[in-house]
Amino acid sequence: MVETYIKVYRPLRRGAASSNWLFLNLAGKRITRKNLGDRVARTVEAEMGVPFNTHLLRHISATVALEDDPNNLALLKTMLSHGALKTTDRMYGARMSSGSLRKWGNMLQAGTRPANNSDENESGQQPGGSRRRRRNPLGK
Repeated sequence: MVETYIKVYRPLRRGAASSNWLFLNLAGKRITRKNLGDRVARTVEAEMGVPFNTHLLRHISATVALEDDPNNLALLKTMLSHGALKTTDRMYGARMSSGSLRKWGNMLQAGTRPANNSDENESGQQPGGSRRRRRNPLGK
């Protein structure tokens, strides 16, 4: 895909012949990292109907690489610029099970989103930052 862009579409941009930047806007100026990330996020959100950001792309890439070769955490560590292999293992080794990936894939295919309780975030905290006390099902 990138080769096609370089050979077919990039030369059509104003200033392409004199610029070393890969992505150029219509005026021939470079597209900034933030602007490119915003464009990718908007496109993915529009096409797939799910929230997206470029940091999520980092996680997706790491997950795909780990699925392809589960024994290559060292390469993944380098790819993600992690200082310690322990960080990579903690983030991707134990947490990324095929079950969770399958669930996410099924949600994307069905066009559904994860349940979102607007009164608390993922860590069980309410918007003010105080941790919500979970009710004991045994009444204690």
